[in-house]
Amino acid sequence: MPTLKRFVIKNFKGIQEAHLNIDARKKADVVTLIGLNESGKTTVLEALSHFSTGDRTIADLVGAQKTLEHLLSLIPIDQRAAFTGSVSVQADFEFASGEFEKYLKKVGSELEMDLALTRSIDAFTVRKEYKFKDSSFSNTTNYWTGIEFKYKEIGKKKKFTQTSGGSRDVVWLRVVDVIEKDLYEILYFPTFIVDMPSRIYISEHLNETQINLYYRTVIGDVIASLGGGLNLDKHVIERINSYRDVKNLTWAQEFLTSPERKTVDAVFQKAQQAVSREVIGSWEKVLKNHVKSRSVKVEWGLDPAKDNAPFVSFAITDGHSEFSIHERSLGFRWFFSYLLFTSFRSKSGKKTLFLFDEPAANLHAKAQTQLLDSIARIVEGGNKVIYSTHSPHLINPAWLSDAVIVENKAVDLEAGDDIFLMDVKPTDIKATGYGKFVSEYPAKQTYFQPVWEKLLYETPPLIGSGPFLCVEGISDFHFLSYIKKELLPEVDISIVPGVGAGGFSATLPSLYGMGAKFVLLLDDDDKGRSEKERYISEGIIAKDYVYTLRDVSTSKGGMKLENLLEPSLKNVRERFEGKSSKKHLAMFLAEANATQVSGMLSEETMEHGLEILQWFLSVSDGDNGIWSPK
Repeated sequence: MPTLKRFVIKNFKGIQEAHLNIDARKKADVVTLIGLNESGKTTVLEALSHFSTGDRTIADLVGAQKTLEHLLSLIPIDQRAAFTGSVSVQADFEFASGEFEKYLKKVGSELEMDLALTRSIDAFTVRKEYKFKDSSFSNTTNYWTGIEFKYKEIGKKKKFTQTSGGSRDVVWLRVVDVIEKDLYEILYFPTFIVDMPSRIYISEHLNETQINLYYRTVIGDVIASLGGGLNLDKHVIERINSYRDVKNLTWAQEFLTSPERKTVDAVFQKAQQAVSREVIGSWEKVLKNHVKSRSVKVEWGLDPAKDNAPFVSFAITDGHSEFSIHERSLGFRWFFSYLLFTSFRSKSGKKTLFLFDEPAANLHAKAQTQLLDSIARIVEGGNKVIYSTHSPHLINPAWLSDAVIVENKAVDLEAGDDIFLMDVKPTDIKATGYGKFVSEYPAKQTYFQPVWEKLLYETPPLIGSGPFLCVEGISDFHFLSYIKKELLPEVDISIVPGVGAGGFSATLPSLYGMGAKFVLLLDDDDKGRSEKERYISEGIIAKDYVYTLRDVSTSKGGMKLENLLEPSLKNVRERFEGKSSKKHLAMFLAEANATQVSGMLSEETMEHGLEILQWFLSVSDGDNGIWSPK
């Protein structure tokens, strides 16, 4: 299938123009939108949800029953009085080598025609435009550009016809249609889904709410996933309506006692089994808790208060007690809805781009971290995920190379601007790649604070029985931890970061008290050497327990650990677009340790790190080390 490269959003609410790269560096399965409250993350996701190439679009659900009002809400906020122009969401795609030719061959065989290239085609764009005049909605159009070829009938001595790319060119339309079926379906998981109704009405009805339409669609997905051609409309609604259409006042009672009622029961019994299996099973996988004797109960009925409209309700039961989903906590409802949504959409057979707005915001920190494993499983089958967050617990360092910082350029937090926009400056939402943002705006730490909290301020706990190698700072910890994982993965040692050369006065007595085997390694600069002497002279640590880099090797005399990283600064500059300050280096090392991608540090730097670890192993050797009986 074609590769999705990026989105371009123009004139959508508070977005004047924003570019969101998807596969700019490599194949990106998960894109994390990082930003503050009111930064525009939700607006970006809403814009993407309005991109549809012809399949069902979740934008239809967002604007349910209020289509015109909803479309008018897309107009740039500061131009709503009289906007003439278009709101657009564009997706850029690339073909693999020879892929477009395969589409031509497929359609040519189907139409019994000869389709041929007029030039090499390796990319195309699809743009969805919503056009307005004087803030009145005009029309919606999908524009495909880059799809060019020529065609003629097979066996006919006719000249090739160049495609016109218009709505009257049936051959071109057929090629586009075939390509379209291979593109990602985009499904938006909005925040309002936590308000699951106690009764979900499963047939179309007047004044249907957004949330009901959303869940009605999900129930249709569940039934379709059961196989055997089962379909909500055909095997439930039409069976009920066959009695309703008789226009008998007692039709509902007659249906409920008829054989057809049993066939509808059978559909929902299968749906109940599937929902219990998938949702409860996924619950255990994500939260890593065994859910004893729990199952999901799916019930259906006819509501006499709504002209006997058919409805479905969900509950959790343990065989003794039963709790309706809508009665549970906000976090519980979110997680249940998330599992229901993702479990059955991933079985639809079509590759899907899931959009999650602040997922698990109502769950505790541990559950948020565990949710990342669930997202990783979603994309295993070829799906993609874009999610927004401002929580450090929802930052996966392995996905940072594709992360995006979202900001409202109209708000200058450093200047004390109001984040909640009590002023009236026009919003200007931008999306910038994480690496580029850190490179260009290192002072705007507030915007990527969740990443810093995840990578730099989460001090690793003391795990295991040691021995422990204590180093000056968190960057030293990430550097040596990366080396250990890469070159000495089987070695059982722990590396402990401090808060500077003189910051171990409180930590070291605790290590003594634990009976831990440890060594303190400091830089061989003036500060490191003086602190070594202080620790010894004040009786904080014995001289056999504290060293500087000169003790590792005389060639490292006068050096800091960061000096050993100089051969790798080229890699840091490549990651952060030419920048390699101490702050950028710290971020780079933290990311390297978290992702454990081979080759992030130079061979020379790796050798320096290995020498340090091998030295530590030699001084901590059981028979000959500093802790051996003298």
